[in-house]
Amino acid sequence: MEIFALSLDRAVRDAPGWYQGDFHCHTHHSDGTLAAAELARLARAEGMDFLAITDHNTLDAYAHFGAPEGLCVIPGLEVTFDRGHYNVFGIVQDADWLGPVRRGPTQLHWAKQGLDLNDLLAASAADGLLNSINHPLLPPWAWLFEDAELAHVHCLEIWNDPSWPDNRMGNPLALALWTDWLSAGYRITAIGGSDFHRPVNKPGVRKPPDRLGLPRTFVYAEQLAGQVYPIGAEVGAVDGDLVLEATVTPAGRGGVARLIGNGAILAEQTLPWAASPHATHVLHHTARLAPDAPVWFRLEVLDGNGLLAAVTNPIFAGPRPAPVLTRYGDFVDVTQPALRAR
Repeated sequence: MEIFALSLDRAVRDAPGWYQGDFHCHTHHSDGTLAAAELARLARAEGMDFLAITDHNTLDAYAHFGAPEGLCVIPGLEVTFDRGHYNVFGIVQDADWLGPVRRGPTQLHWAKQGLDLNDLLAASAADGLLNSINHPLLPPWAWLFEDAELAHVHCLEIWNDPSWPDNRMGNPLALALWTDWLSAGYRITAIGGSDFHRPVNKPGVRKPPDRLGLPRTFVYAEQLAGQVYPIGAEVGAVDGDLVLEATVTPAGRGGVARLIGNGAILAEQTLPWAASPHATHVLHHTARLAPDAPVWFRLEVLDGNGLLAAVTNPIFAGPRPAPVLTRYGDFVDVTQPALRAR
């Protein structure tokens, strides 16, 4: 069996802490413009601790990263069909499910492949890998696999390249979709990805240039290694009060901070524009919990323009509910023409 060049075991830093990075980027081995070494240097220049390489349907970049000093490279792949894209994280060796996709063109036409998506998702999950749906509501690359079983989905990219104009709608819609999944009983992790392709726009593209690490995801891990993945915190059954406190430093940019519980706003704090960049604002909420009641809590911050500035993965308490709605199409009508528009 082929063993690939990137390892999950290489510890870049053997210490617990908060690490920051990007879960979605490309090299010139698919449709990016930078070589692997150039991408690694840019990541370090942006102050990142890790990046996930997620080229479209190819792993060819793996052999060209080496062991960049101070940077953890997570081996990934963006499985790319004309009905949706998803990342798989943690690929270190060949597997049967990889055969139809790993050497394909940048985008595979689903109808011509003769594949079963749920079989693909189940196979990678059975290998201990993480499946993450990318930019689910961003046309024309929205997720259109209505029969996708959410039991095989571990992460959702709720925050994709904010410089892309249609993400002003696509990202808030993805955040709302994730909220619906949490409320339906799923414990799926939210991540961000810059979807970085090139530092300079193509001719005729009118938007800010791609920026690696915008947005970026912060992960607390025991060490900086290839399995530095974000997850929510589970506190188990609680019979009594759970005290929630969040401290926000808004850097004087205005906005609002909210504590969310089971989809409802529990506490809210307006963040002033003119405050000192070091001023802090504290939100408090005390939740009365029963041991048999599943609940989740998260913090989200919107900037002065109402756009997402930060969001946490949840704190979960109580038992894991068994979701009744099991398919992607139970939450999204994939026949909407707007999802396919160019």
